[in-house]
Amino acid sequence: MNKYIASIMLLFFSITTKAQQSNVLDFSASNKKIMASKVNLTISETYLKKDKNDIDVILKRAKRLKITGLIFTSLGGAGILTTTPFVIIYGVSDNYSNHHIGNFAAALVGIMGYTPSTACLITGIPMTVVGFKKSKQQNSYKEF
Repeated sequence: MNKYIASIMLLFFSITTKAQQSNVLDFSASNKKIMASKVNLTISETYLKKDKNDIDVILKRAKRLKITGLIFTSLGGAGILTTTPFVIIYGVSDNYSNHHIGNFAAALVGIMGYTPSTACLITGIPMTVVGFKKSKQQNSYKEF
């Protein structure tokens, strides 16, 4: 039993001393939390290019998400701004023979206008916020 414990300790000791002697450390170039105090760190050029390309792909996706969210948000806002005057006009118009036609038309126009506009706003606002946050985060990695 003592032989096994001694061999495990020897193996552990050799692994830790080998790790301390190596001067080349492989890490993600976008990680800001790496602190190199007494070790010379070298990054291969191909690894740095690959990491930069990965960051560019993520940044491009974030920008697409942000732009798509802005489009959906502006469509929803435009739909609400366009529908509101028609709902008001139909709601106040009075047909003297039957007063409920104006209210029915206002409700129908409101349902047909507000439903897709609200759906666009519900999807567009979160997409815009997430796109802005991701692009800001990736830009901060790019500056590193």
